[in-house]
Amino acid sequence: MKGVGPKRAEAFREAGVVDVLGLLLRAPLRYVAPPPEADPGRAVPGAEFSFVGEVLSARKVRARNGRDFADFLIDGGSAKVRVRYFNRGWLAERAPRGSLVLAWGRAGDGSPLAMSGVGIEPLATREAAAIVLRRLEPVHPKVPGVAEGTVRRLLKEALAAADRIPDPLPAAMRGELALPSLAEALRAVHEPATREDAAQGGARLLFDRLLALALAARGAHETVPAPVFRADVRVRERIAARLPFVLTAGQSAALDEILSEMSRPIAMRRLLLGDVGSGKTAVAAGALLAAVA
Repeated sequence: MKGVGPKRAEAFREAGVVDVLGLLLRAPLRYVAPPPEADPGRAVPGAEFSFVGEVLSARKVRARNGRDFADFLIDGGSAKVRVRYFNRGWLAERAPRGSLVLAWGRAGDGSPLAMSGVGIEPLATREAAAIVLRRLEPVHPKVPGVAEGTVRRLLKEALAAADRIPDPLPAAMRGELALPSLAEALRAVHEPATREDAAQGGARLLFDRLLALALAARGAHETVPAPVFRADVRVRERIAARLPFVLTAGQSAALDEILSEMSRPIAMRRLLLGDVGSGKTAVAAGALLAAVA
């Protein structure tokens, strides 16, 4: 991908990303939406709001701690607003002087009005603000050593290629389960129009993960050899003698099934599920005692 050299590729690799699909499968941590639009001339310190204005100046500033921040002066009509986006100096290039923007964040005080910025979006027209105000903004996991803006740009480039990624689920199965295609799910997760879209896309990605785990467990169950533990009647009597109570019918049935699988020459893959106090530890202890014997 353009802009990913050896150093940046290593940063992604340390974050668990080695290819385009891996990048797309890093779902956002959460979504945020711009707050309602308000008149900046009537802003109350501490209040969050959005406003439309013309950028009078846009600078990338290096702070004393070595980090960059974007500093904007925006004419909001009723008031000029100085908006700062900390640790996001790259935003200064996104909305240069003279551009029309929708900006949002938390109001401070002073003249011009100070604002701690959260988001800023260039607008083609004043009417386009309504579209941005309805949009969800994904908050992606950080990649140490890679700027947030770079991650966003690469994700956008990767999404353009999403249709070329083979979908592991057949169309008939997707229809039966009411799941979107992989490309549709990836777009819905990274560029959702609504929270419902994001949830539906996320459900598809979660389904794939669970299916992969199930298939891997099934494959391992059929192929991985394991030592044979035989629990004859005498061993079961010794187990019962060491427990301070008599096993219930359900506990005995669970232990019998586990001991039966432990007697086979292939690895057991079993989840013991039960409510608090139902005897899971007693059943597990019985399996351990059988292995000791």
